Amino acid sequence: MIGFAFREMVDSIKVGRTRTLMTITTVSIALMIFSGFLLISHNLKLGMDRFRSTAKIDVILKENSNSADISVALKNLPEVKSIKVFSKADAFKYFSDAVGSKLAEGIREAYGNQPFFSFIEVSLKEKMTEPDELAVKIKAMNGVSEVLYGKETVKRMSKIATMINYSTLAIGVIMTVFVLLIILNGIRSTIHARKDDIYVMRLVGASDGFVRLPFFMEGALTSFIGGAIGIGVVYVAFEEIHKRITFLGLEFLPPEIILSILIFSCTLGALGGIIAVREAIDE
Repeated sequence: MIGFAFREMVDSIKVGRTRTLMTITTVSIALMIFSGFLLISHNLKLGMDRFRSTAKIDVILKENSNSADISVALKNLPEVKSIKVFSKADAFKYFSDAVGSKLAEGIREAYGNQPFFSFIEVSLKEKMTEPDELAVKIKAMNGVSEVLYGKETVKRMSKIATMINYSTLAIGVIMTVFVLLIILNGIRSTIHARKDDIYVMRLVGASDGFVRLPFFMEGALTSFIGGAIGIGVVYVAFEEIHKRITFLGLEFLPPEIILSILIFSCTLGALGGIIAVREAIDE
């Protein structure tokens, strides 16, 4: 039965080569767009995870404050992974390394040590995603002048991630309907072109399942090929972009997501084939 269904599927594809090619092309474009958004969403999530895992808070100390007491208090906070204390001299060296020794020396000669202050660099634990509450808690400590961290960066990244996730979901729904309609119309065209063959099969007593199977397989195969091509195009484009901006540490979609996309595409194609041939049989 499977062998016969496979031969019938091949015959259907041969009958409508142009239609099959158009279906595969359309499905590949749809899955390419969807995979592209998934890739953006995936890398944005990775970027946020990296940012959060390396997120740091700079605790600026008041003049003559006891850095040892503040250090102990910071270490006792459950959100804190580690701390590093910088004296005024350390702060100057830090600044000098960043802007150059000549400029740093010029500023120190003009202002003395006033532009430089003692601070404690606080590294946060990886699970720490919202530093706002922690910053307020640290700011309330005795001897703390100011708390600096990438508040706006975290908020902006969170907003962008939310927007991308919603966009990916919306595009996923749209593409699902789009691919299903494409497969439906494609299989309908095939059924129309082979209606005499279907009539003969039913005339000799072929079951509905026997008649449906070739179209079920055709829908699954064309969608699978379209999905594979779409992902392949996205991968090639990703590799070209990655070569030019390696410093961003971009990653392609993990194998489980790629497999899920292909299974999803194949399932949609099979579903489209089932619906189309059921309509034809019911007529």
